[in-house]
Amino acid sequence: MNILKNPGLPQPPAGHAVLHPSCVPRLPASGIAAQPHHENSAGSRASCTLPPPRREPALSHDAFVTLRLGETHHIISENYAYKTDAYYTILQHELEGQAVKPASSDVLDISVVPLCLERARLQGIPVCDWGISQGYVPIPSILYGINYFASTA
Repeated sequence: MNILKNPGLPQPPAGHAVLHPSCVPRLPASGIAAQPHHENSAGSRASCTLPPPRREPALSHDAFVTLRLGETHHIISENYAYKTDAYYTILQHELEGQAVKPASSDVLDISVVPLCLERARLQGIPVCDWGISQGYVPIPSILYGINYFASTA
């Protein structure tokens, strides 16, 4: 889906950041000015070779961005873990009665593997067979510890 052609969404003013399908404003890294053509010793015109463009800076691990589209606040972060600034920002919006995505319940549920897998399955995303066990499991298996408050690092 091309978000720029969706008539239901507000379009950015000319000269401003453009929304991409991820809804994160994509701002160019500091640009390198084009160098003019120059004449070489033989008198022919040659263009200067520009260095490759720099990559856009990514969000740091603890940074987050708040976007407001319509009445909904979108919290964009690399880390939504419990007790992070992004998590508490989500809680603040919820306590103030504002619409926010993701919800704090989504943030907590997604860090628990069985809940994450079941929510994905309910949304139609194919997932592998899984189960919860307090004892032996068939081999081969992928094992995850389940604890809401354990560190995911």
